[in-house]
Amino acid sequence: MKKWMAGVIIGSGLLLLSACGGVDVVDYVDVTFSGNDTEGTADYEVDQVKMLSDAFDIDPDTNPENVNEETIKEAQDAQVAYEVILSQTEALSNGDKITVEVIVDEDKTNKLEGGKKTIKVSGLKEAKD
Repeated sequence: MKKWMAGVIIGSGLLLLSACGGVDVVDYVDVTFSGNDTEGTADYEVDQVKMLSDAFDIDPDTNPENVNEETIKEAQDAQVAYEVILSQTEALSNGDKITVEVIVDEDKTNKLEGGKKTIKVSGLKEAKD
């Protein structure tokens, strides 16, 4: 009975660990705002170097020749396994809130996770009369 219980506990722990996935891509998305208040635009950039080095536990300064081919292939697949969607990209005003959503194709990678975050628009220039 004790062995069976230990097996269930260990199996459950492994299942939880495997379900935890990888790094949350939304944490690596940097949204920038430009233009005038009420006419602003939003754009984004993903820090892929940091994201992939964190996801695959690779020092970004490591010579690529020192990384095994399987890891390189997995990282290349991960680069095209997600989509970033901004809820609004135009006609923005300071104080507006937009949602950043990341969708990950889990068939392509298990090293990345999708998610959402809300960002408040700021830094747009005040319109001159």
